[in-house]
Amino acid sequence: MYLGLLLRALTGGLNVALPEPFVGQWGHRGNGGCNGESCLLKWDGHQRAIETGRVLEQVLDSGVQGAIAEVGVYKGGMAAYLQGILLARYLTGEDRGSLRNLWLVDSFQGLPPTDGMQSQNTDAGGFNSDADQAKWAGRLAVDDARVLANLERHKLLAHGNVKVLKGYVNESLPRWPRNQRLALLRIDVDIYSATYDALHYLYPVLREGGAVLFDDFKFNYSAAAIHDYRSRHGITNKLRFLPGTVDPMAYWIK
Repeated sequence: MYLGLLLRALTGGLNVALPEPFVGQWGHRGNGGCNGESCLLKWDGHQRAIETGRVLEQVLDSGVQGAIAEVGVYKGGMAAYLQGILLARYLTGEDRGSLRNLWLVDSFQGLPPTDGMQSQNTDAGGFNSDADQAKWAGRLAVDDARVLANLERHKLLAHGNVKVLKGYVNESLPRWPRNQRLALLRIDVDIYSATYDALHYLYPVLREGGAVLFDDFKFNYSAAAIHDYRSRHGITNKLRFLPGTVDPMAYWIK
């Protein structure tokens, strides 16, 4: 009941008279007229959160130890829902042990300029020459104080397990605490170099049985980074796709 209420709040369902979720013009479960600053999960955020949460709960039910990392946070809507799951399971005793850390990894400045992010870990690796992607440079910026305020609005920070790692991934992830192992790695960074670098630095600390999940498989350049990393490291684990979302979200279990 708590998670249902939290998801309704994150998708604007407390502020509109429409039933939520509803079947929108694309025939998917949408957000019930989600608009405004109070709405942290837009597009088909309801279904994306539900399916992402199922992957997280699968990992937790399997007893995989480790923290949760979201690389690419935007307003913090998905992070808020994942934190809700962690808190609900911890406070009810379903997830035994100490409360897991939730890491928010982001530049909090939006995407870099087209010449501003080069990967040192792959020869393929600059930004993207794709003109449609270049228009987002410098946009999608939500500073870390605002993201934390969004989580605090839903009373999700009281237990001190939310950690922030700030900076573009090619600058911040080399500083990742190597003793901090992961159970779930969610990557939502839009561009080739950042997708590849997130895998380069964090996949090695993902525990066996943990999951790596991608929001941006819809972009050819993000999908290329995923396939390139898998090929380079001989990863043959089945690539799966979450059902019911407007565009595909991919994941595999390590």
